[in-house]
Amino acid sequence: MAMSTIADAHHSRRPSLEAANEPVVNVVRLRVYGMVCSSCESALASGLEAVPGVRKVFASSMLQLAEVHYASGSALSDDKIAEQIQLLGYQAELSEEDEPSTATLLVHESSHGPSIDAVVELVAVQPGVHQVRVRPSSPRQRGPSKKLHTLQVNYNLEVTGPRSLLRALADAGVQASLPERTPVHDRARQHQRRRLVMLLMCAVAATPTTLIELAFPDILHEPAYRAIMPRDWLMLELGTILQAFVWPFYVATYRSLRYARQVTMDALLALSTTVGYAFSVAGMIITSATLGDIRLTMFFEMNAMLIAFFMLGRYLHNAGKHKAARALA
Repeated sequence: MAMSTIADAHHSRRPSLEAANEPVVNVVRLRVYGMVCSSCESALASGLEAVPGVRKVFASSMLQLAEVHYASGSALSDDKIAEQIQLLGYQAELSEEDEPSTATLLVHESSHGPSIDAVVELVAVQPGVHQVRVRPSSPRQRGPSKKLHTLQVNYNLEVTGPRSLLRALADAGVQASLPERTPVHDRARQHQRRRLVMLLMCAVAATPTTLIELAFPDILHEPAYRAIMPRDWLMLELGTILQAFVWPFYVATYRSLRYARQVTMDALLALSTTVGYAFSVAGMIITSATLGDIRLTMFFEMNAMLIAFFMLGRYLHNAGKHKAARALA
């Protein structure tokens, strides 16, 4: 299935025939939040395909979309598909709109160009377009010229899409664009803001952990410094706080292993930081029990840097992905 087929889709539920002797299947398209890479796409597809009644799954982390084909005679429904996606560790939304799909176009009317009535007629005759309505623009959308019109277009997504409509308008000399803010974009911004808050909180806890290690390196061999020092207790407290940030990755790892039978990047982060934290805590216990005769190396600062850089990388990755998705839309 071509990626452009689902690029403009929000949700649809329609019966289709995969072959002459195949039973009728329903197709549901959902907005899925939380996919960040191809491994997430594979985990989502594998988890859903393991559900009885599911025939095919197409997922795109770039567009945050999933299309699921399932047998109409099974016990599945659109809502149950969404619930299954949530069990896999992702958030799914069914659009309130049914077929045909709906697109919003902003048309800039100029004195030397066609009138808005002519633009509506031009859009209405495009293949796959079912209905065109002109909605009043908000004051913020109208701007100084007050000649910005909002078109609500109902179309068949198997035939056309917003990009095709924009090209047709551009060929006719009409300046049109997609709205900068949509409910989908607003939801993506909310998720990105949460990631930014988590990143900043993680940085606040990781910075002193790293600075303490640099200021008091563990290279002192005098007996007085071999036992547990105050800086070790402080590192333990900060390391425990940082390890709490890994909790969402534990949940995602559990769901991917249980439902999708796959190991993702979440599992790698959870495993590496847990081993480092557990070894450091064990080192403190052994050092304290032996009064410093045996002092093991602790890795609290390494855990802090790993968690902070992982969250920074995920934040930047999602920021770039959202920009690319908006460009594709």
